[in-house]
Amino acid sequence: MKVGFFLWLLNQEKLLTQDNLQRRGWNFPNHCYLCEEETETVRHLFIECKYSKEVWNGISDGTGQHWNAPLTIKEILTRKRANDLNSKGKELWNPLQVATCWCLWKARNEVYFNGNKAHTQKIVKDIKVQALLWVSGNGCFKGITCKFGVLNWKLLFFDPP
Repeated sequence: MKVGFFLWLLNQEKLLTQDNLQRRGWNFPNHCYLCEEETETVRHLFIECKYSKEVWNGISDGTGQHWNAPLTIKEILTRKRANDLNSKGKELWNPLQVATCWCLWKARNEVYFNGNKAHTQKIVKDIKVQALLWVSGNGCFKGITCKFGVLNWKLLFFDPP
């Protein structure tokens, strides 16, 4: 339920980012908590931020897909997968996009509320684990542990030659 509501807000670009809070009358300096360089908007946080780009690139490694920055938030949520993925890769593709957005938002909030900024490699690992947990009940993932999935990420997307 929590993730579903987050996705609904994200899709409408209504998450309580600093620019949206300022539109509601909050008065404070606006800056991105992840890159500390730009103003925080939904688009910046999930598409333009150099921290987020590093995370998206980390997720793309091993999937055979190069992460090209989308033009809109909706494009992230409806991104088409490559046809050359195996059955596991096809099952994992959409949950992976959602898990990336969800974990970026949680990472942002961890900095905002607690002052704890995680290294992008930790966020990438968290995303992989989250996506694997979401698909663990699907038939093609039976018997695959999160540890195996994270350590053998590429095998989840392509069959070995």
